[in-house]
Amino acid sequence: MNSVLMTNHILNYICDLAFRQSIQGALGRGEAYHQLRRHIGKVNGRHFRGTNETQIVAWNESARLLANCVLYYNASMLNQWMGHSDRNGEHEKSMFIKRLSPVAWTHVNFQGKYEFLATHEEIDIDAWIEELLINDSDFKKKK
Repeated sequence: MNSVLMTNHILNYICDLAFRQSIQGALGRGEAYHQLRRHIGKVNGRHFRGTNETQIVAWNESARLLANCVLYYNASMLNQWMGHSDRNGEHEKSMFIKRLSPVAWTHVNFQGKYEFLATHEEIDIDAWIEELLINDSDFKKKK
């Protein structure tokens, strides 16, 4: 039965362009996630943060959590931006935003020491989106 299913899958892959593109897109997203994980691992000069198995496992799980936080942050920002574009009838911009990947980290600084919620302030994503939209409208005026 496995041979029949594999043959069916290969034939679908060969004949269906949309199916092939979907698979390539999924593989690309997986590779982008692994690149993010490698980047997080390089932050401290590729030194493991631990001396025993338990500490190394804790470091790896922390790195995974950090990567997932970056993904969530980016996805939230893109979702808010796309919602704003949809509400304003900017369908071309909305279609462009749909094609953006949430696996980006060039805007995130992984170096340094952080204190999360030291001031107990909530993160206001809506304010960031408004700033992004202001910068976007300034960019359009310059064109």
